[in-house]
Amino acid sequence: MNGPRVFVHRSPGLAERKFTIRDLSNGQVSVVDEAWLADATFEVAPAGRLRALREHRRTVHAGIFGTLLKRPPRGLRCDVAVRYQPSSAPYFLSEEHRPVLEAPLVHLVQGTAYIPREERWL
Repeated sequence: MNGPRVFVHRSPGLAERKFTIRDLSNGQVSVVDEAWLADATFEVAPAGRLRALREHRRTVHAGIFGTLLKRPPRGLRCDVAVRYQPSSAPYFLSEEHRPVLEAPLVHLVQGTAYIPREERWL
């Protein structure tokens, strides 16, 4: 069963490896260690990124929009780490250095987002 549409970002504390989840329907905010999202879109606010680079400090300007799942789904495995570093690129990157704009499923755990590996035909 699916939950609400949410916006998720990594909690600002460097020592914490948690995620902040904001429910888009009512604005309720919670901090969690682990979450699952379906139909996810990875977004970066360009002005926020430039401000973070200019001021040399962490700001909340990037995150993931998606549908919060109440329990882990069966089937798909999320085994590709996705990272965002403002100084490297203006978007999220997979561990293969490919831009990530959306994913059918995202597993957020230990401060890292994981997505399913893309099927590629040669």
